[in-house]
Amino acid sequence: MQMLTCIIFCSVYRGYVGIHSSGFRDFLLKPELLRAIVDSGFEHPSEVQHECIPQAILGMDVICQAKSGMGKTAVFVLSTLQQIEPIAGQVAALVLCHTRELAYQICHEFERFSTYLPDIKVAVFYGGVNIKIHKDLLECRLTRYKSFKEGHKRILVATDLVGRGIDIERVNIVINYDMPDSADTYLHRVGRAGRFGTKGLAITFVSSASDSDVLNQVQERFEVDIKELPEQIDTSTYMPS
Repeated sequence: MQMLTCIIFCSVYRGYVGIHSSGFRDFLLKPELLRAIVDSGFEHPSEVQHECIPQAILGMDVICQAKSGMGKTAVFVLSTLQQIEPIAGQVAALVLCHTRELAYQICHEFERFSTYLPDIKVAVFYGGVNIKIHKDLLECRLTRYKSFKEGHKRILVATDLVGRGIDIERVNIVINYDMPDSADTYLHRVGRAGRFGTKGLAITFVSSASDSDVLNQVQERFEVDIKELPEQIDTSTYMPS
């Protein structure tokens, strides 16, 4: 089995530059992949996709760094599907992630882009759970996540479980009811809004000296100036024009 190493980092230091004029067809992807990409509504690759996919589909090891929401998942999903020549009974690719919800999300992306590749089979495997005791809880959690992701519900109240790696379109606002415990956690939480170059708004409640310390850490580390919440919020700051 040919191995593709794709290490995904998240950074706020490289901003969103804009959509390249080139299209996915320039990558010489399989026709079945291009058809699925069109069905998904994607017209042009993001910067990270433009830079990384051509290297990855050649079988090169790739270290991929980009802001949240720039389409890093699609980099390894499309690159993997491009290289796979499925053989019955053999595993062609293995993707590792740190939560069950993220595993299901990545599985969904593989299923979406392999719609016209019927020989590609995708499955999710996870451990650490006693299925007899926690099966109902897991199914309930996944049902609610799917309902929010598909737009049937527009408000999601959650713990840090969905604060990292979960990619849901049309999320414009993130509210931190409590201050995250670190700058990293803050970054991953607010990164759920404004995906793939869209606009997003993050509101955080600061109620103690320790909250202020974390806020200062965020501003210093990511070189941002977080203002106090104004009496009126301009919707153009987080809603598409």
